[in-house]
Amino acid sequence: MTVVGIDVSDWQGDINWNLAATKIQFAILRASHGKNADAHFSRNVSECNRLGIPWGAYHYATPAPGSSWEVQADFFLSIVKDTPPMWCWLDAEDSGLLDKKVLEAWYFKWVKHVEANSLTVGIYTSPGFWNAHLPATNWAKTKPLWVADWRGNPAPQLPDEWKPKANPTGYPWVLWQEKVLRGIGPDYGMESLNLDWDLFNGDEAAFNQQFGTHIEPLPLPPPPLPSMGEYQVISSWANLRSSAENLGAANDIGNLVKGSTFKPVEIVNGHAKIVGYVALSTLAKTGK
Repeated sequence: MTVVGIDVSDWQGDINWNLAATKIQFAILRASHGKNADAHFSRNVSECNRLGIPWGAYHYATPAPGSSWEVQADFFLSIVKDTPPMWCWLDAEDSGLLDKKVLEAWYFKWVKHVEANSLTVGIYTSPGFWNAHLPATNWAKTKPLWVADWRGNPAPQLPDEWKPKANPTGYPWVLWQEKVLRGIGPDYGMESLNLDWDLFNGDEAAFNQQFGTHIEPLPLPPPPLPSMGEYQVISSWANLRSSAENLGAANDIGNLVKGSTFKPVEIVNGHAKIVGYVALSTLAKTGK
């Protein structure tokens, strides 16, 4: 069974973590972006701790001429006050137009500085970015990899640095940012419409062993309502009611008059899905 999670930042707004916790098993939280703190990081950490959601912390690095790796590393450390159960991550997707060797040195020094504070550090990147902007190194392949690859294949494409030939004894990847979930952010408690979807390279037992956690499989979703075929209204109108009994306006949900009631069967895209009753005399079956 695949372990599923999300990574979030300011873009997701004020998250309803009670709802998110019903659909995910971990979260990677942005702590900082360059020399700017993520405004929601502290609350996101607190909520994940409250709900027992394992979390990691990432720093969106902004290397550039005159931009100090040490300043950004110390700033990140000043924000991440608790040891993240799922480690710290350097978000490597901005070259700052630096030369390959200069950029490599910037990333290397940032990682080693954070590691010197007894923290495990992994690297988030895409194969396209890493292969284009970094030279072959003798250190990056030894770091945990959180790979971004949205092509929809059964397994992610890896940067050359982490391919099995370069790293034959280690996991080729730990986390995989597999896709963006579009238009359903509110279903996960987000203020944004979209959010990033991540997978762990293993099952719950492997996850717990890797991070020292105690996650369990997510509950299976309820089975869909059985289909009775498709009907089409043939009368000029059809009265939709909350029950099969004729109780008048009190159970008329077609007009949504005051006192009307209905029973949602699930929440879909920020809307309540309902079950109602329509008189068969107003319908004709379409044959579908």
